[in-house]
Amino acid sequence: MALLVLTNTGVAQNAEPAGPGSLEYSLTLSNYTWVRTSDTIATGSYVEDLWADSRWNQVVGRGRIGIVTETGFDADYNTMAAMVDFGNNNLVGIVFPELSSVQIVAVPEPATASLAGLAAIGAMLWRRCC
Repeated sequence: MALLVLTNTGVAQNAEPAGPGSLEYSLTLSNYTWVRTSDTIATGSYVEDLWADSRWNQVVGRGRIGIVTETGFDADYNTMAAMVDFGNNNLVGIVFPELSSVQIVAVPEPATASLAGLAAIGAMLWRRCC
C-alpha cells in the first residue's frame, strides 16, 4: 500500500479552527468531544492529528479529528501510517507517531450538569444541617 504522508493540498500554514463539513466541526456541532486513548490505531477508529498546529499546507478548517480509512507500513518513514479522512474530501496520510487514538464522547447538556451540581450541593447542605 502506498501512503502519501503529509501531502495536503491546502493553503494554510497552521491549523485553523474546524470548519463546516469537517468531521471535528460535525462532532462539536452534535455536542460531542473526544478523549485521547491508548487504543490501537486501526481502520474505522477516530484519531487526533497531534501535529495539526504545526503541519504545513493543511486545508483551512480541516480540524484535528479524523477517521482512519486505511493503515499500512510506510517504507519512506519506516513506520506504520494511516489514511485519515477529516471530512470535506480531505484524505491525508499521516504516520502513527503523529496520531493519537481518541474516543468520541457526548458532552453533558448544561441543564443536566447544573441539576447534578445542585443535587450534590443540596445533599452536602442536608448532611451539614441535619
